[in-house]
Order: sequence, then C-alpha cells, then structure tokens
Amino acid sequence: MNKFLKMNWLVLAAIVMIAGALGPFPYVYDQLTNWMVAIAALTVALAAKNRGQRTYMWIFVAAAVIFNPIAPIYLTADQWRIADIAAIVLFAISMFKVRKQA
Repeated sequence: MNKFLKMNWLVLAAIVMIAGALGPFPYVYDQLTNWMVAIAALTVALAAKNRGQRTYMWIFVAAAVIFNPIAPIYLTADQWRIADIAAIVLFAISMFKVRKQA
C-alpha cells in the first residue's frame, strides 16, 4: 500500500481537491484546484506517453487544457460540476490503468 501511495500521491491530492471544489468554497480554491489538476493531468499524460498508452496520454492532455489555470475556460457552475466529476473518475481510473515507472 505504501508503494501505491508513493506512486499516486499527486493524483490522490488532485482527486481530494476536485471533490472539495464541488462544495461552497471561494473562487481562489477553484484556482488552486485548477493548478493541481493541470499539473497532475500533465504528469499522468507523461507517464502514459512513457508507457506507450497514447489514448490515456491524449485524454489527460485534454483534461490539462480544460483545467489549465493560465488561460482558463469559462464554464457554468453545472458544467464545472460535470467536468469535476469526470476528472475524478479519470484520475481514479489512471491510478490502475496508467502504470507509472517505479
């Protein structure tokens, strides 16, 4: 279990922050969440690229673009909830399907 946490700590942190974004937090929390999700998505995309998993690579590049904090995409609150839930599911899947280098 310790190896699992060591390999997936960034993804787990992103999942926790996204789940928190579903609650009534101030806008600055959403900005911090976007930074965390974009960094985690790019990390997973790089791991997928290194493992030859091109489909996962492109999915997480798309997630990084949607959640990017530098040139944000403006969505309604309901659209962000859908994107947040989809990101949680994607990151949860990535912990088991995208094998990182040990």
